[in-house]
Amino acid sequence: MKVSRSISHGAQYTALVDLLCATIGIFVIVFALQDLEPPQALQPAPYDHLVICDAGRALTYNGRNTDQATVLGDEDLGNGRLMQELAGGGRVLVALAGDCLVQDEGPSVAAQLREIEEDLSDRPATDASPLTLFEFSPLGQDDNGADAIRARFLLGDMP
Repeated sequence: MKVSRSISHGAQYTALVDLLCATIGIFVIVFALQDLEPPQALQPAPYDHLVICDAGRALTYNGRNTDQATVLGDEDLGNGRLMQELAGGGRVLVALAGDCLVQDEGPSVAAQLREIEEDLSDRPATDASPLTLFEFSPLGQDDNGADAIRARFLLGDMP
């Protein structure tokens, strides 16, 4: 390209800048005219298992298909009984009272439940053994106490 001496070439990128501004303008118009989906209130999936460690370190298990709570001992955490109950996968709510965090002569109940969570979470998910998702929560009183949580779980009124 031969440069003309009579025409000023100081603005040789004007066409490129015009094209860039036009493209940005088109994007702004397209995004401004889009209809946004209104947010929907999502419902969490229901829990499939409920493990409660009440005051005095009393440990109970409820499954989705069982009406009665299964009382577990400290040895049931170490011998794999609770792991067998949870082997079907699903969402697990673990409600812990303050006594369950206390470490006496070995690991606390909370630490043992955390180990079970790690063991079940480390295995690969297949059709035969789906994912197991744990949620740990402090155990409260009255409406958030063990009996109230268990009643809501059994009624299916708990997400």
